[in-house]
Amino acid sequence: MVGRSSNFGASDAFGAVCTGTGATPRTSNYEDDPPIAPVPEGRQRSRFLAVGSYDNTIRILSLDPDDCLQPLSVQSVSSAPESLLFLEVQASVGGEDGADYPANLFLNAGLQNGVLFHTNVDMVTELEKHIEDMHVLITTPFHPAYVTAERIKKAKNLELLLTAGIGSDLPAAAAVGLTMAEVTGSNTVSVAEDELLRILILLRNFLPGYQQVVQGEWNVAGISHRAYDLEGKTVGTVGAGRIGRLLLQRLKPFNCNLLYHDRLQIDPELEKEIGAKFEEDLDAMLPKCDVIVINTPLTEKTRGMFNKERIAKMKERVIVVNNARGAIMDARAVADACSSGHIAGYGGDVWFPQPAPKDHPWRYMPNHAMAPHISGTTIDAQVRF
Repeated sequence: MVGRSSNFGASDAFGAVCTGTGATPRTSNYEDDPPIAPVPEGRQRSRFLAVGSYDNTIRILSLDPDDCLQPLSVQSVSSAPESLLFLEVQASVGGEDGADYPANLFLNAGLQNGVLFHTNVDMVTELEKHIEDMHVLITTPFHPAYVTAERIKKAKNLELLLTAGIGSDLPAAAAVGLTMAEVTGSNTVSVAEDELLRILILLRNFLPGYQQVVQGEWNVAGISHRAYDLEGKTVGTVGAGRIGRLLLQRLKPFNCNLLYHDRLQIDPELEKEIGAKFEEDLDAMLPKCDVIVINTPLTEKTRGMFNKERIAKMKERVIVVNNARGAIMDARAVADACSSGHIAGYGGDVWFPQPAPKDHPWRYMPNHAMAPHISGTTIDAQVRF
């Protein structure tokens, strides 16, 4: 069978496919697919074509023309033959306890050991236990664990990795001829909404008010002296890709002054429609912003880019929201800036490392709105994936 670099057009749900060796490492899903190269000895070219759409369905089809494509439900996969030909997983609406979500990617679908298709599992230990036997893996980049070069090397039988977003090791996958497909659009709305939520939580000083209620207190002045409206504030996003653009669109009705920094400028018509201004110089944009949102991918260039020196360039009492990657920030510098009041509030759902250790400084710094990595894991996002 001849390998394929991409089975998806521009309108499909998948943002990128990575196959073959010699592929150029990518930091953006807008770049061209890497070229096909010979598969290293011991690794099979994928026999599967991943087909996705936003009709609540993910299908895995065999590429072997001699195979007879038969639908297999989640319940029947455990008794399927060794060569899995077709799997259709459709999310369903269930009870309050989630028991009726058999296709939920964050629940174990109950597939038995020995079957060549496993859905996501709850624990890292379970993933490590089965990864050597997997032929197809559907996961997120970070749950139950990051798909690192080490895990890719260990998964010698893996032919297709389907992931709900960026973060997996694309160069490592290319180096061993592993086909990787990213359902990059499935959670963008979820993450953008979460960013807007955290902006409002921090600006309105909501969390101390909530804590007063829980603790039986009542001190309006103790909350309102640090509560502000979003209207009229200058909000800047560092990165204006899928999520950054969605955030800017959602901020427009709040009558904010919208700025964005990216390596590429947004389409002029969309830029005019949103009312956002392009800022080529990041360091020149930072002091203008009352709110800064991080939407840039993690690369070697962006790792640790918000260190003590760059944070010092931000406006006093700035609000910072980061749902991109924790390693983009210097954790100690952020905590110190929150303690000094330079950062009036910091919120997000990304940490470094993940899971965050119990002594991570962001757990205990003042004026934060942090949570586990949950912004893209809503039920609606899982249905789209």
